[in-house]
Amino acid sequence: MPRVSLPAHTAADWRALLTHPERHWRAGRSAHALAHAWQRAADDAPGGMPPEVRAVLAGHPTLADATALLVIPAHETPLPGAGAGSHTDALVLARGADGLAVIAVEGTAGEPFGPTVGEWRVDASPGKEARLAYLRGVLGLHAVPDGIRYQLVHRTAAALLEADAYAARHAVVLVHAFERAAKPAAAAAPPVARPAAPPAGFADYAAFVRLFGADARVGALATVERADGRLLHFGWAQGTPAPADPPTADETLCDQLGAILGGAVMSDVSALLTYGDPVEVLVRADPHAVHVEVPVVEWRGHAPVLTGERRASFPREAVTRFGGEAPFIEAVLAARAERVARFRTCAECGERNPPEWLHSATLCSRCATARRGVVY
Repeated sequence: MPRVSLPAHTAADWRALLTHPERHWRAGRSAHALAHAWQRAADDAPGGMPPEVRAVLAGHPTLADATALLVIPAHETPLPGAGAGSHTDALVLARGADGLAVIAVEGTAGEPFGPTVGEWRVDASPGKEARLAYLRGVLGLHAVPDGIRYQLVHRTAAALLEADAYAARHAVVLVHAFERAAKPAAAAAPPVARPAAPPAGFADYAAFVRLFGADARVGALATVERADGRLLHFGWAQGTPAPADPPTADETLCDQLGAILGGAVMSDVSALLTYGDPVEVLVRADPHAVHVEVPVVEWRGHAPVLTGERRASFPREAVTRFGGEAPFIEAVLAARAERVARFRTCAECGERNPPEWLHSATLCSRCATARRGVVY
């Protein structure tokens, strides 16, 4: 887990922290809506939190006037056993009337909370069983039914673990939901009043909260006092998605490269854009220029480091404004062709590999290790 976090100046800065930004950063999706809501609140809102979140926290007297001290987007809490840690959409350290509170914010825009515990445990390894036993211990639960959503289990454990780390008395698991209101259908007769349907995912959330002997409600806190005297809170805040924002220059460049290459282009926080797995072409962008490079992977110890051999550079404004001029397109395709020409087919496994995965011109590193006893 990284211990150094970079500041976000706009909601768009949250995009680079997503595992798959090209899939999840869309208007109406939870990642986009959550980033805009919390970044806007950090700049303008009382207490640094969205008003619908403050309204939920007002359900407990010591959290009613809580102030956000720190908001960490895409925070990972390490967990033992099989798999990665728990990735909280936003971890908030807040100060309430009686001390610190850790708020684990889980965004949703109608997306399900992932697989159930039963689905997650299919063909479970010893590592998975060890993790589930650990999570039960953290939560103080003797059992977790198979129908409970696993994401809610490990996210709540993460909130408690982070509260431990900050010596906070309050741990809050907050679902921040974003749902657009449906357009009313035209009707010949006056509409019949019906109870409002619960938000998508709320039934799964409520079933999980009941494991702790509490009842969940939209817009309210459910509080459980734990044996150690700390308070575990569950809340559901209902927000409104942000409108679509104009694409950034890097997003525009990603889309242009995807159109040229016919597939998804990955980008990172340093405006390094790559296509292919293994990487087939690399484009590096700075505020003034776009550089087309042939990817080169260097091994530093056992760690591969991606660098590039520059083949062409173009004024950034021309590339992003006009959709990529012919010389830029030609340079991208030529760099890709040069890189792919360096791939070789392993004589033993028949797979085509880039230079960094080759032991020799006819043998890949994997076969060299598995079949020839080579040790790197």
